[in-house]
Amino acid sequence: MKRENSETNNQNHEEIFHEHEIYIEPNPDHYRGGFVWSVCKGECELDCGLSLTIDDALNEAKKVIRELF
Repeated sequence: MKRENSETNNQNHEEIFHEHEIYIEPNPDHYRGGFVWSVCKGECELDCGLSLTIDDALNEAKKVIRELF
């Protein structure tokens, strides 16, 4: 299941992968840029990170989820 934010200017991305939620949004630190990502299950954040692109963030988040199995 894939859900993308309708506001493409924000470049927010939400996706369900193996029953885990992946959230990606622009880094609030505009000086550094990139995108922050987090992997959650229910109310718990399991991991998070910073990537240069949305694709990199999605790949890193999916890698974390795969390592949980």
